[in-house]
Amino acid sequence: MKICAACHKELPQESFSKKQWQMKRYRRCKSCIDVDRTPNPGEAKETGRKILSFIEEMRAANHDLPQVTIQLEMATHGCLGNIYLEEETKESAKAALDHFEKCRDLCHEHKHGLHLLAIAEDNLVRAKRECEGDSFGSIEEILKRKQAVYDSFVAVEPEGSTAAIQFGISLASTLYRSNRAMEAKRVLVKLAATCKRVHGPGHSLTKQVESMLVAGGV
Repeated sequence: MKICAACHKELPQESFSKKQWQMKRYRRCKSCIDVDRTPNPGEAKETGRKILSFIEEMRAANHDLPQVTIQLEMATHGCLGNIYLEEETKESAKAALDHFEKCRDLCHEHKHGLHLLAIAEDNLVRAKRECEGDSFGSIEEILKRKQAVYDSFVAVEPEGSTAAIQFGISLASTLYRSNRAMEAKRVLVKLAATCKRVHGPGHSLTKQVESMLVAGGV
């Protein structure tokens, strides 16, 4: 999984051309290239700050914000976190960590879907690694929380549901990034078997899980 610098989404390898996938910075996914969407992090950050400022004004005037506004706030923090993380400096990593923590806290506070919480926790792992390097304690703490959320999630979601599979992929990606390749592979092997049985061998989710297994978490 890598971040597209134009749409600021974290996407799998098949979403990028080979050349773009290999780029260190300012890579663009196929969809953004097709519509000629170019990276403009300065403009994106300014837009994000304006959105968050407007939401804070709404919160000050009316404590009970509608769910759609809370979801916009979470998405904005997530996008800003990805933008800062793409800049690959210690200062920007700290800014990314702040936005990802706010996104995670909103997930907890407003009891949003567990898959959104998983994404927030995964983003926190990435940002912490940039800020602190291989800080075993902090990464271990996040992994434990994420594993607990994953266990709860699969207990209530139908087997093979898109949300359950995506959550598992997110967990495996985090395990790979935390140098736990064997644990990640066990998760992916189980996901691959479930995807084949429920969705079929040609389904996009099946292909995504299998590509992660072959690539070793890329």
